[in-house]
Amino acid sequence: MTTLSLQVAASSDDARETGGGVVTINTATLILQASGAWLGFRFNNVTIPQGATINTAVLQVFVDSTANDDPHLDIYCEDEDDAATFTTAANSISTRNLTTAKTNWTATSVGAGFVSCPDITGPVQEVINRGAWASGNDLVILFDAIPTPATDITIRAYDNLASEGAKLDIDYTITAPEPGLAVVEAASLATEYEVWLLDPFGNTLDVIDDWLYLDYSRTLNNVGSLELGLDGGYPNFDFIKL
Repeated sequence: MTTLSLQVAASSDDARETGGGVVTINTATLILQASGAWLGFRFNNVTIPQGATINTAVLQVFVDSTANDDPHLDIYCEDEDDAATFTTAANSISTRNLTTAKTNWTATSVGAGFVSCPDITGPVQEVINRGAWASGNDLVILFDAIPTPATDITIRAYDNLASEGAKLDIDYTITAPEPGLAVVEAASLATEYEVWLLDPFGNTLDVIDDWLYLDYSRTLNNVGSLELGLDGGYPNFDFIKL
């Protein structure tokens, strides 16, 4: 397992939208007190490969004071491959595409300072599973105020103090698929082949020269590809002619 720790790192990477659709990005505090209001937090350079398994995802926000520390909201991710930073365009937070998965945060008197939201593994996993997601893309997390009970929470923004910007810790696991083999200039079984053993990312793990004369088993399938079993510990692999 690997843990990636991120923090909002720019003025336009946290923002507030009022119930009337007015978006503010240059502000010291992000106030969420009415139904229809939204907050957004963007995290840059999320170096998690597409399809990785998200074990935990914990968002921390800096609550301004105990006078306004009652969150009643739903937490989504923006359902995009590479989320854009925020602008002041009207309704530009609430109209972003949302993940189907969400996490509810309903609590009272959570206290001041950095406070951890409930785990948001579901929304984060949905984004990481997108087909065009790539390591290094940007991720947006969105707060949607719910009407009952009324939310009342004030969060400090990056513009108040950079060190108080929202934080995101993601613990994830990469499960690599089986390695594959490729062979070039395969004309017949009487030919000596040069074979490459590749990992899922195209890196060469081993090169086999003149493999017909080495200790491998081999069979032809009906599509003309080969399966090789390597006594050195590799399982059987399918591979293709290039």
